[in-house]
Amino acid sequence: MGFLIDTCIWIDVERGFLAPADIAGITRDEPVYLSPVTIAELKFGAEVAASAGLRQKTLAAIHRLKK
Repeated sequence: MGFLIDTCIWIDVERGFLAPADIAGITRDEPVYLSPVTIAELKFGAEVAASAGLRQKTLAAIHRLKK
């Protein structure tokens, strides 16, 4: 089967409100998917980030998610 993870979950992981282990505890060995809309929302949020440091950190996280 698999899990489609929404934008708000990835934002909570990036901000430290959820640990990657929390997600893994729910999804177990099932595949985790991102929709094109979720990727676009995350990229948009990174592009409008106030600081260059946050922008780079967020874009790097998005790159890791797409692998």
